[in-house]
Amino acid sequence: MLEKEKEKIKYKYLATINVVTIILYKVDKNLSLSNTFKLRIPEKYLLGCSLLGGTPASIFSIYFFKHKNRKISFLISTYSIMILQIYLIYRMNKNE
Repeated sequence: MLEKEKEKIKYKYLATINVVTIILYKVDKNLSLSNTFKLRIPEKYLLGCSLLGGTPASIFSIYFFKHKNRKISFLISTYSIMILQIYLIYRMNKNE
């Protein structure tokens, strides 16, 4: 029973972090289009969401919203996080 609860919590967390990530990308995209406000969401927050599990939403948002898709350093960082996460998942599953 405890394992099922852990799984539920894990999936709820991943769903939440991915929804939050999409919202942050959309808000930042909208802020970038309006010249009235200089307020933007820092890249470290967008990358932080990726690092915390929102990588699928980050990659989706980059191409769906066409946001940060021309900034090579940002793309390299996002895909590096994805590769690191895939490696860690592989290592965790290999040890089970």
